[in-house]
Amino acid sequence: MLNRFDPKIKTILHALNSRGFTIKGIRQGIRLKLEGGMDVDIYTLKFDTSKLRARLKLHVEDSTERTRIINEVSDKLRDGLTGTSNAEAFKFSRCIAGNYYYYARLFMPDPESLAEPEEQSAIMIARKGAAETSEFHIDHKGDLRRVLNMLESVDSKMFRKALDDLGIPRTSILRVALTRIFRAATDLDEFKQVILEESSRISDPADRSDLDKMLTSNHEEFLDPLVRMLHQSVFDDADMEASINGY
Repeated sequence: MLNRFDPKIKTILHALNSRGFTIKGIRQGIRLKLEGGMDVDIYTLKFDTSKLRARLKLHVEDSTERTRIINEVSDKLRDGLTGTSNAEAFKFSRCIAGNYYYYARLFMPDPESLAEPEEQSAIMIARKGAAETSEFHIDHKGDLRRVLNMLESVDSKMFRKALDDLGIPRTSILRVALTRIFRAATDLDEFKQVILEESSRISDPADRSDLDKMLTSNHEEFLDPLVRMLHQSVFDDADMEASINGY
């Protein structure tokens, strides 16, 4: 089973295991089973395996108690990760059905330096594949779902900052369109429909020109596929039509 893990996850797993943590495997990573029934998932992002995240889910209504738990879990996590990676503070993402989700970014050395020699060629192949799909021409249901997975750890504050960094005015139709698309990124069918609806509203040549410029001016990874899908739909790209109407 160990062979299926990303080399970064393997390094973290060995460190945590040697320090007495109870661990089980999950898709894309591992789960730490902590006292009190709390779990912390550590995993690589599906859309970019070079990035690591830690996810904490709390079914606790009281905000003071959640803060206490987060601080306690953060201390345990930092101790367990010593010598392998550094963890940022957990940040609130969203509340779904009474479950409060918090995410933290993890940083560690380049995966090539962690891999066994026989794994390094596989890493290079994966990077080549990632580069070839970075254009985000979504052409089937699986790719649309991949975008939704990418946005799982992005909260509203992060999204607004990304739009601010692009210099998009609060009253811009493009800002409204991207915001509505982002908010719909919880359900595949709704996500598809909102892209169609918002692209139909962008008819002014100035707005289309601004959208065109965003393709090269945006440097935020999670915003990139939204900009590209909106752009493709606005300009009646054939690939986009197939992906939205015939997925």
